[in-house]
Amino acid sequence: QRKRHQIRKQGVHKTYTKAHAETQGAITSLFDEHEAKASEAYSAQLRRLHDLIKQKAAIEKAMAKKVAALRSDYDVHSDTLRKIIEFRLRELR
Repeated sequence: QRKRHQIRKQGVHKTYTKAHAETQGAITSLFDEHEAKASEAYSAQLRRLHDLIKQKAAIEKAMAKKVAALRSDYDVHSDTLRKIIEFRLRELR
């Protein structure tokens, strides 16, 4: 009877050990898979962020160029308007 009990106990222990190893392997595999996907997503996000930063820099450069052109046009028109006003004032005197 003890021998049968010992054999059953060994069988249960063997089954438990096998199930434990399989479960541990499945968990490890699942986490490795998740880590790979997360790493891939993170890399994609970094690439997208890098592209957006480059795009932002290009837009800011274009904006600075347009603001400089507007400032130049404003100065020219302002000077023209000042000359017209001075001319009209001289005519009125």
